Amino acid sequence: MEISGLSIRLKGWRQDSPPAIARIEYEIIVRNEADEEMLDLLHRNIQKGTIFHTLSKATALKDTVRAA
Repeated sequence: MEISGLSIRLKGWRQDSPPAIARIEYEIIVRNEADEEMLDLLHRNIQKGTIFHTLSKATALKDTVRAA
């Protein structure tokens, strides 16, 4: 899959007591001509990564991957 561009939107919520990141939402917007199956594969591959696993154990994640 060739990607012509990519944007990431990220939001985080902080918990005051005890100090922690309460929730993270991110949206990855891919500019290409991929179909839904390819976007689903990209999304699954992201979810297999170390950063995703580390964050998901520490806080609630809401993730989205979509075409522009």
